[in-house]
Amino acid sequence: MIHQVCIQRGWMTEEEFVRNWALAQISPGVNLVKLTVLLGHRLRGWPGLIAANAGLLLPSSLVTVLMTAGFSAIRDQPLVKAVMRGILPATIGLGLAMAVQMGQPLFVRAVREGPARIGIHVAVLVSAALLLGAGGVSPVVVLLLAGAVTTLLLAMVPAGNSTPEKEGTA
Repeated sequence: MIHQVCIQRGWMTEEEFVRNWALAQISPGVNLVKLTVLLGHRLRGWPGLIAANAGLLLPSSLVTVLMTAGFSAIRDQPLVKAVMRGILPATIGLGLAMAVQMGQPLFVRAVREGPARIGIHVAVLVSAALLLGAGGVSPVVVLLLAGAVTTLLLAMVPAGNSTPEKEGTA
């Protein structure tokens, strides 16, 4: 939306927008905030920078503060406590459903690549789950190890039935 508005209103050319977006992406922090600051400064200098930043951050901050104050006022109510106890299973269910939905194309691709590659993926997943379940091992370490082991094993085991035409469909 920001791109469309900038181009439609003639605030900048396509090339200028792309340059600003690239600059926002390579510097540390939240890309949308950085882009907004760059655009505000480009359009109106320091007052534009302040106005753009305030316009982006103040509404969401205000909503967050109001929601937190509202929840603080009702958090001890029995109905609210019951609802909060029900949120955890619902969140877990939604997370699992999203994982299945995101993993399905990867599983289809793994099936095409052959049983050896499926075995590698399953072995790495089970090993990672066991490491996490054992406790004492940081999830960051588990993710790094799983990524390194998967990369090494997949490099050693050739893909079975994968063809370039099929890979674009997964």
